[in-house]
Amino acid sequence: MMSRLVSLTSWLGQLLLLLNLPLVLAGMVHVPWHVAILLAFAPTLMALVQLGHSRTRE
Repeated sequence: MMSRLVSLTSWLGQLLLLLNLPLVLAGMVHVPWHVAILLAFAPTLMALVQLGHSRTRE
């Protein structure tokens, strides 16, 4: 359930970034790039956290 929520919010954030790309290229909006990178890798990070958690429960 949690991984689906993270995946959905990641896709939503990437879509919003894509829609604001013309403003970013025009220099009218500043995007903190560490947040954009985190959005891109959030589903992978969540999967790794879930795998690590399941290994500690064994």
